[in-house]
Amino acid sequence: MLARRAQYHQSVLVAHAVPSDPRYRQLLGNLTDYFSAHGFSHADAVIHAQAQAFAFLERQAFFLAFLDCFTALGWFVLMGVPLVLLIKTFKPVAPSGGH
Repeated sequence: MLARRAQYHQSVLVAHAVPSDPRYRQLLGNLTDYFSAHGFSHADAVIHAQAQAFAFLERQAFFLAFLDCFTALGWFVLMGVPLVLLIKTFKPVAPSGGH
């Protein structure tokens, strides 16, 4: 379930990571500037910025997937609570007086 939810969230998030999105362009610009300021050439800074943006996206997708799994487990536990009330209690059997 975790892998499937991570794939789902990654596909949804990737749909927003397009060059026409101003926030994505701003993120890439900021990351490129950061890597350029830390000694990378402009071409290398662009490549590292794209890789870092994908790493952010992947981490966010896995976080959302874990959140989905945690929510599902919570619902399963809540559904199990009424079942506890239906468990029949057994009375102990009295030992036979034969010995």
